[in-house]
Amino acid sequence: MTMLMKRTSLLACMAALILLVGGRSTFAANTSNDEEELISVKFAGGTVTEYIEALVKAKKAGTINVVVALEAADVPMPPVTLTKVTVSAAIDLVDGRSASPPGRNIKLDVRHMPQYAEQEQPTFQIQASVYGDAVRTQASVWTIANLLRDDILDADDVLAAVETALDILESTGEPIIRFHKETGLLIARGDLAQLSAIEDVLGQLQQSQNLITQRPYQKLRDEHAALGGEMESAKARISELTGERDSARDEVRRFRVELEAQMARLAETERMLQQRNRELADVTNLLRQTQGALESERRRSDGERKSGRDNP
Repeated sequence: MTMLMKRTSLLACMAALILLVGGRSTFAANTSNDEEELISVKFAGGTVTEYIEALVKAKKAGTINVVVALEAADVPMPPVTLTKVTVSAAIDLVDGRSASPPGRNIKLDVRHMPQYAEQEQPTFQIQASVYGDAVRTQASVWTIANLLRDDILDADDVLAAVETALDILESTGEPIIRFHKETGLLIARGDLAQLSAIEDVLGQLQQSQNLITQRPYQKLRDEHAALGGEMESAKARISELTGERDSARDEVRRFRVELEAQMARLAETERMLQQRNRELADVTNLLRQTQGALESERRRSDGERKSGRDNP
């Protein structure tokens, strides 16, 4: 199957599919959040394009990110009066609108595209399912910027995968596929089987990329978990050693108290021993004095007896 993917026609395709409001692309960045701002609008009736323009005028914070399929732009929109509703609720009123131009039947479907960043402004798709001559075709838009952000895949890889999936389908018509590099949008027109195949391919590519990008982080998480386990073991060991240290300190403190008590008793015993030594010294001196006195008395008595014998 030959795919029309020439990038020289990108600008023409984007001009047909992306609604421009007030001279600015609806993909303009805005730091405010559409879901937080409430708007009020009184629309007298007209086309879907005119209705979206009225919502943009009612929105004070700036533009609205809306991708409108070519067939949806001129689908009639009845009068609408809204008071303090979210932009999302206002755009959802387009869902299910239909028109029946000659030989065709068009039915609209509003799709909320996923957001990949916290501050990212919501983006809406207004798709058109076209019935005619028993063939149902529609245009769809996907953002593949998320697939390209880690340099694992490039746009050619994604387009080649999409082309391979479409080659095996038994479809009567050729799909039209365009890639807008500046916004990372993949835009396609085809029957439901073709668009479903593209959706499946992009989903599988996203899952594959997630697995590839998560591998190094999983290793880091495993290492972090292992370090966390080692840290917990170290904390437990530190707690155990701290308990042992505190027990040792208590034991040392107890030994110190006992030692001080023993030293006090030893000092008291030494004092008493010194007292006994002094008392013993006093008794020894007294004994010596007594012995000296007795010796003197004995010598005096002996002298007296000797003198008595000499003088009868």
